[in-house]
Amino acid sequence: MHIIGLKVLFDYCRMNTNGKDALAAWQAEVLMASWQNFSEVKRHYISKSIGRDQVEFNVGMHQVITRVDYQRQTLMILNVNSKLNRSTRNKEL
Repeated sequence: MHIIGLKVLFDYCRMNTNGKDALAAWQAEVLMASWQNFSEVKRHYISKSIGRDQVEFNVGMHQVITRVDYQRQTLMILNVNSKLNRSTRNKEL
């Protein structure tokens, strides 16, 4: 897979250094992948489809929100979130 939007990942890692190693390993694995559909993604990762072409990857304590074009073998990183921050926000609501 070709990855678009690595700046989003790099900026997140700069602010959240505790996830740097896990997210770097995820990046390396995605670059080597050649997924043809969401079922193939699920065989390798805890993930969920959040739209027709959007996939949320759970990488340790982090979520990587992406858009995947299986035909073009392209993954675009849309956002990266900390699960810890998300659960803390939910408790505040």
